[in-house]
Amino acid sequence: MNPTIQVNPALRAVRFGNAVTAALIGSWDKNNGMFGNGDCLLVDVRHRVFALSDASERSPQASRRLLQAIATGMCTAPWPECLHSAWCSQPYVQKATFVGIQLRMDPRPEAVVFSGGDSTLLIFDGRTGKILYRNPVNMHFVGRMSAAPSPVRVPLTPESRILLASDGLTDVFDRNGDGHPQQFLRSMNHPQSWLAWLLDGVRRLRHEAFLHDDIAVIHIDPFALKDTTPCDGILLGGTTASEEKTFVHTALPNEWFSIDRAVCTGYLKTMGLLTIPLPE
Repeated sequence: MNPTIQVNPALRAVRFGNAVTAALIGSWDKNNGMFGNGDCLLVDVRHRVFALSDASERSPQASRRLLQAIATGMCTAPWPECLHSAWCSQPYVQKATFVGIQLRMDPRPEAVVFSGGDSTLLIFDGRTGKILYRNPVNMHFVGRMSAAPSPVRVPLTPESRILLASDGLTDVFDRNGDGHPQQFLRSMNHPQSWLAWLLDGVRRLRHEAFLHDDIAVIHIDPFALKDTTPCDGILLGGTTASEEKTFVHTALPNEWFSIDRAVCTGYLKTMGLLTIPLPE
């Protein structure tokens, strides 16, 4: 049983109490069933590891391949050894971006950051929205570079919040005149508010027939994780064209369920969500 994990099938969203909220939004052209969703999320509360990968539509499951290898690797190898192993085993033709962190609270709170490509990782002040750290864009793609990037250690305070996002979020900011997203970042203290803001921005883009990219987002309150019990890891996204078509054309409830109830209804498969069980 995983009482702390909830999913919203229609929103394609996952939350772990007030500590973590994640969501996946397909691009405009997913309705025609021609493309998969190359964005994939990994949320592993037990190991305090959170990651995002963005693959091309030619090979959308490259992102899932990478994150699933990391997630299953953590059952037998510590972080970041499992990251390096998964990175090195990724086929050259399966290129993808990667941003990931592990949170450490001892001896002092910090985020250990790895990033390659153009996906975004922000550490910001949850009260003001002021950005305290932003990963640099580079060409260090998995499937292109033979080794994972070097880590960066960023100190955390009780006000620190963390955002991982694919480049589709930039489309929403730029098109809606919010190129500097402080208002959005401040709203992330309230998961329902920022999800509503993001979905409203996407609807406006689609009303204008603007073709935005897939959007994947993870928001973390590091200090709220102390109240979260160990639970299964979550993989969301990295789906094929047929899986995206099934999701788009299936009527799903817009309400929050425990993940155990969602398993019984078949919602997880339709969402493109996999669980990584805790070791026995």
